[in-house]
Amino acid sequence: MSISFAAFGKDDASKAPAVKATTDPVEFKAQSETLQKQMEAGGRYEFVKPDEHERINADLQKIQGLLERQAAGSTLSREDIAAQLTAQNEINAIFAKRDGDRLVCERTTPIGSHLPQTTCVTFSEKQHQNQLSSDFMRDQQKRSPPPKVH
Repeated sequence: MSISFAAFGKDDASKAPAVKATTDPVEFKAQSETLQKQMEAGGRYEFVKPDEHERINADLQKIQGLLERQAAGSTLSREDIAAQLTAQNEINAIFAKRDGDRLVCERTTPIGSHLPQTTCVTFSEKQHQNQLSSDFMRDQQKRSPPPKVH
């Protein structure tokens, strides 16, 4: 039984998710390395949390091992196939949640208006805005004199 494994990336030309199926362990390793780079600062998946990063690494290694076994001529059991699909789904779920290119839209009603407005930004922009706000508040608190105790 032959099974296709996939890496989870993005085709920049179409801006749509691209799942590249492969049964070649060397090709999958290259795709895994690309994903690792995308999880670094400034990458598409830079907001993957440390525990999620560890889970992704474990799942990528699991898939890599299964591909290497299959390339060596071993037949994968149903349990192996299920483990691969589970690993693939976990990676996809994390990347979908932490995708910096994902649009996040909020519908709010501005103060003094009754007309709601929808504002959309990428997840990356939203995270950077949140970080800037946190940094600003922290700076303001450092500059404020401590409260006087009576």
